[in-house]
Amino acid sequence: MLISHTPKSFKDRWQTPIEVFKALDAEFAFKLDAAADKSNALCKEFLIEQHDALT
Repeated sequence: MLISHTPKSFKDRWQTPIEVFKALDAEFAFKLDAAADKSNALCKEFLIEQHDALT
């Protein structure tokens, strides 16, 4: 079993790998990053955690 050494405060702050994003963006032309913050948003428009995109 692998053990993560990522600090708990950063576990939910990762960004989609740029190669994956670019490939999917070429097909779907994303306009909104629905789970981001200023440091990891991949679209001009993004929703932060407090906006709760899942609801």
